[in-house]
Amino acid sequence: METSGAPIPRKIDGWTSSVLGRPMPIASWGSAGRPLILFPTAAGDFLEVERFDLVKSVEPFLSAGKTRLFSIDSINSLAWLDASLPVAEQAKRQAYYAQYVEQEVVPYVRSECGDPDVRIATAGRASAPSTPRTRSSGAPTSSTR
Repeated sequence: METSGAPIPRKIDGWTSSVLGRPMPIASWGSAGRPLILFPTAAGDFLEVERFDLVKSVEPFLSAGKTRLFSIDSINSLAWLDASLPVAEQAKRQAYYAQYVEQEVVPYVRSECGDPDVRIATAGRASAPSTPRTRSSGAPTSSTR
């Protein structure tokens, strides 16, 4: 597939999340095709996919209307990456993030696509800690990648 040479326009939207109580931006590229929600790397933001040329790499699919990208912000700096928080609080914050995705992002994407039942693909870094945690007893706990 060839590209037209012109960059795919980016749309930036967002709202104050009722679940997280903070502004949460979302960027999208493309106007048709199967929606794909992209999650940033652990300390990344919603525009890193553009800075890392991921958007450019799928430009032929965006131009052809085969896919539509949506990229959302992370709260990892307020959850798993905040070492001052107890693990239980980090997990609680991650659960809120999952709730935000399910209750706010998914309906937004479906509305933007004009289909309340459209299946949405996801890709990106898992938001759980990537290094083993230690319980107060010193025994390692499992971590999810």
